[in-house]
Amino acid sequence: MLCKTICIAQNVTEQQTDKIIITVPIQQVVDIKMQELARVFAPTTKTFAAGNRNRRDGRAPYLKLLIWLAECDTGALQMHEIYMKYPNYKVSISQIADKGYITQLITKNENISKVLYYEPTSKILAIEDPKFVFYIKNIDWGSFAQEMGFKKEECNTKYDFALSFAGEKRKYAEMLHQKLTENEYSVFYDKDMTADILGKDLDKYFTPIYEADATYVIAMIDSHYPKKVWTVFESNKYKTRFGQDSVIPILF
Repeated sequence: MLCKTICIAQNVTEQQTDKIIITVPIQQVVDIKMQELARVFAPTTKTFAAGNRNRRDGRAPYLKLLIWLAECDTGALQMHEIYMKYPNYKVSISQIADKGYITQLITKNENISKVLYYEPTSKILAIEDPKFVFYIKNIDWGSFAQEMGFKKEECNTKYDFALSFAGEKRKYAEMLHQKLTENEYSVFYDKDMTADILGKDLDKYFTPIYEADATYVIAMIDSHYPKKVWTVFESNKYKTRFGQDSVIPILF
């Protein structure tokens, strides 16, 4: 692909009898090829980056997957490796991987399915078209994110939201959790983490979540809230965040 573009840029259009020194700068060749490939791949790349919900805020997990694919040498991502390498994105990535959102996005869009493949059992996202590998490896992701309306800076928290509530209001917490996760926000909800919590020192496990690991804490406050051991514990952790616009109270 590149050799053909180099020859055209050098005005070499037929077999030569003598050797010719190529003087066309390689970056010029890459730019020419990127302009050609953009006509094919730019709309597809933007559609995948936008995801199912077309949200420009939050962690932009689909955009991050494309960036990580561009950075890897194999043209494939194993989600378990991603979780270990990028722990602050573990929840948001596992959510779209485990709940079938990646599969849904690829299967409903023919252009995406031509260049990307996701295997839900092994949780591997792979590139099908080698030209697409070249394309995403040469994108200016900063400009791309800006054009799409995304913020490219890294997330410093594991969760978008952490829920704090007394057991008597679990049905409301469950409803809120469902709505937030349907919109592909990463949410700390104790029922989701039962297996992860098992055997852990709960003080050490919960403390960083309510102190700093969630961008926002949603406190669902009713008459039972100040009487329960764990809600008192949680509130003592997140009260240091008052005045930071990161605690959202819901009063019953």
